[in-house]
Amino acid sequence: MTSPGTSLLRAGEPIAVGPVVGAGAGGLFSDGDFLAIPACRGVVVLEAADGRAVLAGVTGDARRFCRARLDESPPDAGPGGRPKADLRPVTARVLVYPAASMLAGEAMFLEIARERLPRVARLASERRRGWFVRWNADDPTPTWRKTNLSDVGSGSTNGSTDGSDLLGPFGTKDAGGRFAEGLDELFELCRYPRELEKAPRGKACAYKEMGKCPAACDGSERMASYRERVRAGVDLTREGVPAAIERTTVELRSASAAMDFERAAVLKARLDRLGAMGKAPMRHARTLDRFAALAAGPGERGADVLLCVRGWVYALGELCEASEAAAMAGGVREACADAPKFDGEAARVEAVGLFAHWLYGAAKSRDRAVLVPDDDRGGDGIERTLAALAGEVCKRAQASGDEDDGPDAGGLEVRDG
Repeated sequence: MTSPGTSLLRAGEPIAVGPVVGAGAGGLFSDGDFLAIPACRGVVVLEAADGRAVLAGVTGDARRFCRARLDESPPDAGPGGRPKADLRPVTARVLVYPAASMLAGEAMFLEIARERLPRVARLASERRRGWFVRWNADDPTPTWRKTNLSDVGSGSTNGSTDGSDLLGPFGTKDAGGRFAEGLDELFELCRYPRELEKAPRGKACAYKEMGKCPAACDGSERMASYRERVRAGVDLTREGVPAAIERTTVELRSASAAMDFERAAVLKARLDRLGAMGKAPMRHARTLDRFAALAAGPGERGADVLLCVRGWVYALGELCEASEAAAMAGGVREACADAPKFDGEAARVEAVGLFAHWLYGAAKSRDRAVLVPDDDRGGDGIERTLAALAGEVCKRAQASGDEDDGPDAGGLEVRDG
């Protein structure tokens, strides 16, 4: 295992090949040039003679990636493959930023693209986004709205400068709305925000008649009381739906044992709603200040592990044996305790979005992502999670071989202009 710890993931110094003499005027990359390009995972940047970035992309094989775009006779795209533009006339130099895994390459790509191709980098990051629900109990009208963090500004803490909480991530925009509607039901919150805006002169709806809303809109309830229920909904999310399910299950058993059937019926309905809120694509919802996720992908010898805490990404190294998980778990605990707050910078927004994308990623992927367990029972919960995560990644990698490490395996590529 490479030394575990809490080092922030950064793109290192690139391996440069070129400049090619005569680029832009008939100059070509030779076989020797291509052989000088490492056949490694990482991020590739193609540069023009004036140093301008022409293209940036993630790849499982940098040499093949470059041949497909710069060779005089590039490999055929194959059935269903996309043809590659001929970038030979404008490319003078190749920069390769090696990565320990495809996951690390994707994380590095966002940093490099943001620096080298800022106009188009945002479009690439939009492809790797999760959805959140913004909620501020202190708003004049404390109602929720959905966001993919594209409206978050620099200097934010929990996602905004106004004290709002961000609940999520969710796999889809619709899932964020369904989760928030679940909180509306659990805490008897307003389903008609326009009427709440008029409080205390709003018009109560049928939920008041059914006894499912105290109706702050028409003044039947003080707004201060309503805000407390909004905070309770945020607190439930911060704790996590699984914890709420566990607690409600205990209460339901107690009510049933006491033959308090009315109370048991209420708790059963609550448990059913919580169960729906704990399923995909909502199962990873927390609050952004509690966001901590692990991601692992095939490395050189084992599973390369990354950690994201509130948008700060750490490279933990490779985990090859389950016995090495304890040392890495110490680095996870350290980062979770010491990571700065979410600050709204583009790097943090993109990192949270990327890990959210991985958390809800395809089940067949060789890469895996999980939340850092909240309850580190016995002091080894994180250790057990790491061992299981790495074991699954290595098992899938052995089954698939190198089939996912082709030149276009990363699926992220941006081009100037």
